[in-house]
Amino acid sequence: MAADPLLRLLFSPKPPSLRELAFGWSARDAFRDFAQWLLSPEPGPPSGWSTVVWWEKRRLAYNLLVGAWGLVCLVAFFAALCASGALHRGEDAVEPVALIFFFILIKVAHTPGWIVEVPLRWLAPGALPCLGPWPFLAGTALTMWVVSLPVVYWWGLVFLHPPRAMM
Repeated sequence: MAADPLLRLLFSPKPPSLRELAFGWSARDAFRDFAQWLLSPEPGPPSGWSTVVWWEKRRLAYNLLVGAWGLVCLVAFFAALCASGALHRGEDAVEPVALIFFFILIKVAHTPGWIVEVPLRWLAPGALPCLGPWPFLAGTALTMWVVSLPVVYWWGLVFLHPPRAMM
């Protein structure tokens, strides 16, 4: 009876929120569980196939994380273009083909993870028990950094060259 999440919430020292009462979890716990799953190593002895499955199970989460970051960067990019005064009437801020290319790029950027990890596991099977999470985290961070470059460039122009100086 004490293991029931609802009873645990009701008898905890902190009063439960409506979300916790309705769903039995908090957003913080959901985020922690998600991050723990995302960065957990493969269970059991890793093989080539289990490595590919580990990476592909995380592809949707990766696409959602990088896609959400890309949307934030796109809004910041548009704001920087508007603030800079570089975008004139009738000009496109972004080519629609570039947005399609972005989604293809993030899918391609995820694939080298398992392409590199499978041969490493084959060459040194026992030496790398927890390899998956670190390249995944590094690759995700690198992809997000690359997505941020246009925003950093344009906001750098806005701050270094105020709009009057750019015209």
